[in-house]
Amino acid sequence: MFFLGMSFSEAQDTAGRYRMVRAEALADSVISKLEMAKNPDVLKPFFPPLNLFMQTADSVKSGQNTQMLQARYQASWARLRRDFKRFRKLMQEQRLSFRSAKRDTCYLRITEPDAKPLYAYVYQEYTRKKKRFLVRFVAVRLSGYWYLFSDLQLREPD
Repeated sequence: MFFLGMSFSEAQDTAGRYRMVRAEALADSVISKLEMAKNPDVLKPFFPPLNLFMQTADSVKSGQNTQMLQARYQASWARLRRDFKRFRKLMQEQRLSFRSAKRDTCYLRITEPDAKPLYAYVYQEYTRKKKRFLVRFVAVRLSGYWYLFSDLQLREPD
């Protein structure tokens, strides 16, 4: 699936989290925040809330107790923060900027449509001068909304 020029955030809930109906809107919104962000907490509004994560895990019949699910949630958030720091460091080392880059393509690779929960691998390719780079992350769909979940990466396209 290819798309270009999609809209930014669609709605925010009462806790200030973004509720994206389309994964494309999530991709554009995350990139817009990454442009200016120096702190990984800027990604928190795109990360699923704990209660929704717990409800979804229960509906999947994971067999894990509440404490284990909370630990998994916290570990996922910690990994995403670590990925953000690596991402920013690479941006600085390679002197890359989204403002001066042109997005060439953006596409999704969605897991099995019947899977619960549904995951999407989001890829966005950019060109700055003659340098090409790829932004990649994993999004998850919970209760009809897309959230940033893991594996935020900056790398050269394959």
